[in-house]
Amino acid sequence: MVTLIFLLILATLLAMIKGRRRLACWLFVASFLATALLFWHHATETLEISL
Repeated sequence: MVTLIFLLILATLLAMIKGRRRLACWLFVASFLATALLFWHHATETLEISL
C-alpha cells in the first residue's frame, strides 16, 4: 500500500511537470484517498496489550 501511495505521488508530480493539470488533480485525489485509507487502517487497529 505504501508503494502504491509513493507511485501515485510520483505520477502526480510528473503529471504536473508535463503540464497535464486535470490528470494531476485526479492523481492527487487518488493518492490522498489511499493515504487516508492507510491512516484509517492503522488508527483503528486495536493493540493487544496484556497486563
